[in-house]
Amino acid sequence: MSAIAALLTNTATLLQAGSTTDYGNPAPSWTSGTTSTAGIAGRLMPIGGQLAVELAAEQPSGAVIADYVWYMAYGDAPAALLAFGVSDMFRLTTVCDANGTSLDAGPFDVKAIDDQAGAQHHLRVLLSRIG
Repeated sequence: MSAIAALLTNTATLLQAGSTTDYGNPAPSWTSGTTSTAGIAGRLMPIGGQLAVELAAEQPSGAVIADYVWYMAYGDAPAALLAFGVSDMFRLTTVCDANGTSLDAGPFDVKAIDDQAGAQHHLRVLLSRIG
């Protein structure tokens, strides 16, 4: 087991919105055409402390756009998640521990996706809790 895999002790379901047109512009639809990928390994962590400072430094305005982060192996990400500009089309739900016990039902909107190692090793997915 790789070092990163040992840290990815949670699983979650990733929802991809269907697409609809809102005044001629594409917009996500969470009521029709939604697809889901269950059992994606990762790790959910609240943003706080040093991570909050680092994220604020990365943003031009200094504002952190997320309140949680999901780490996952690059190879486990659906191809559409990796496509540029589609993060608003995804939500993370049903986060469970290694035993399948629910930790957080979410849902969380995906705000940003970063290839952390720069070599397609693992992703940092910034999340914002809905509601």
